[in-house]
Order: sequence, then C-alpha cells, then structure tokens
Amino acid sequence: MRRRMKKKTKDCVKIAHISDLHFTKDNINDGCYETLRLDLLKEGPNVIVITGDIFEKEKIQNCYNQRIA
Repeated sequence: MRRRMKKKTKDCVKIAHISDLHFTKDNINDGCYETLRLDLLKEGPNVIVITGDIFEKEKIQNCYNQRIA
C-alpha cells in the first residue's frame, strides 16, 4: 500500500530579470530609468538580476563608474 505525501506549499522567490540596458551618453541621466525603478518597487522582487550589455561603449562605462563611486 502506497502512502501519498501531502503537497507542501513552497515559499516563492520573485526574480526580476533585466537584460541589455545599453546605457549611452544620451540616456544615462537620473530620470531615464525612473519607470523601471517604480515598476521594481511595485513588484517587490526578492532578487534583481541584470544580464546582457549594460553599457553601449566602454567610454560610457568609465563615465558611469565615476558617477556611482
């Protein structure tokens, strides 16, 4: 006789996956990703994963790194 195991409810992890932001000198201002920020706050993910190209060109990356330092 087989016993059936009761299904246990599992805790879920909400993941936001953002890919290919492609920051450029023209879109790297403080308001350009405000909608994304607000959406993330609304959805409340446990983890945010950013993949793909973040910067369009290396020169922009160096500029951005100086801004956030």
